[in-house]
Amino acid sequence: MSQDDSSQPKPVVVQLVAAALVASIGVYVAIGIALVHLGIIQPAIDPNLAAQLGILFGAVGPLLAFASLPLRHAMLARSERTLADKMRITIVCIAIADTSGVLGLVHAILSGALGVAFILWGASFGAAVLQFPTRAWLLEGTEADARPIE
Repeated sequence: MSQDDSSQPKPVVVQLVAAALVASIGVYVAIGIALVHLGIIQPAIDPNLAAQLGILFGAVGPLLAFASLPLRHAMLARSERTLADKMRITIVCIAIADTSGVLGLVHAILSGALGVAFILWGASFGAAVLQFPTRAWLLEGTEADARPIE
């Protein structure tokens, strides 16, 4: 390991950071539903433009969310696979998956409709959950992985 163990985050810290990023998607969903169903906002754009944005966001959002999966593998291949590297990779990749959720909130605010937003939120949440760091993955290749389970 190139860094001493004191500078490495604990696995639970990495998982808490990832959980906070995944939970932010839930915040987008809650805000979007509240704004639309409580009538706090009215559609800000023409329905034709909302439909066109729905098609554009519906194509780009899930593609962006799931493009973070191969990015994770590429970043891992170029790293030393320390806990600090895995934390950085987790933050970057879940944040990229999170952008689809932001697009869902933007579409809900602009159009006043939730159909496309739910697709975007689902893609964002799905990609983020697929990248959630398990304890086994975090400890893979470390001294803790080599110790026998007592």
